[in-house]
Amino acid sequence: MFTNDLLFVIDEKIKNALRQNELGDFMSFKQLEGGISVPTYLVQTTKHPIVLRFYGNKYHDPNYENLIYSKLNQVGYPVPKVYYFEPKKPQFLLLEYFPEGTLGERYFRSGKFTEHDLHQYLKNLTILHGLDWKELFPRTNINYIQKHPSNFAKTLIKRLSKEIKQSRSKKQTSDVMSWLNSNYNLQITGSLHFLHGDYHPLNILVREESQVPIDYEGAEIGDIRYDLSFALTSISVDQPIHIISNYLKMYNEHAKTTYEFENLDFFMVCGLLHRVIRINNMLKSGVQNSLLTSTYYYLIHVIEELTGQDLRFSLY
Repeated sequence: MFTNDLLFVIDEKIKNALRQNELGDFMSFKQLEGGISVPTYLVQTTKHPIVLRFYGNKYHDPNYENLIYSKLNQVGYPVPKVYYFEPKKPQFLLLEYFPEGTLGERYFRSGKFTEHDLHQYLKNLTILHGLDWKELFPRTNINYIQKHPSNFAKTLIKRLSKEIKQSRSKKQTSDVMSWLNSNYNLQITGSLHFLHGDYHPLNILVREESQVPIDYEGAEIGDIRYDLSFALTSISVDQPIHIISNYLKMYNEHAKTTYEFENLDFFMVCGLLHRVIRINNMLKSGVQNSLLTSTYYYLIHVIEELTGQDLRFSLY
């Protein structure tokens, strides 16, 4: 069901934006799967389909995401074309549509990632991590990290605690959170990198052999291990946990470096627990998706294996 705000946008702002940017006349729209934080829709026009990211009045700041697309486009990093950005509330982005969908959808159709898919996935991540973020985002405030090298890890725990409170899952996550709290002060952040924040196959658009990362609402400057651990685990579903070491080697091959990535488990658990909480909220709200459910139980298994602690989640 669409909100009144969205109906207003469809009736007024989007139709005007389509005409002003010569994108054709509005015909219809439907909600796309995904878009956990920002509702995303496919808009059909008389010329061609486009994607609508609708922020309304309560979701993440679209100014930030639009800025990142603009900055990445300036340095030649693959991003979807931004047709239009509405800066006034209710805010939205009109983006290029990729008919082939995402890398995750390609995986669900075929049951596997090709060698090319894996290499391209990790190559784009190394390029992102290697960007000169000081030049791209000169006003970024990293004082909290510089005050103490374990502050980035501490911030991750604070975010998880907030999510846990909102989802009312303190009891289910208490053992794992105790494990994280006893380990965060060992996580020393050295060099800082630009992080995607949610790099996984469902956030990678595909067109033939090329891949285009999207959804930068969680992008930040921080410890590369947080981004990398989640990205690697996301392509390891239904595989033994040790397969991640093979992907680390592949990442280093493309980065042309020899990162050791010590204490990766801590950052992996942070990223996976964040994802488990989000999926749990979706499944409890009535979303029925067998692939999502199997991914959910896989992530729980990995967290329990890494920490030796139980996650007492139930869908019922």
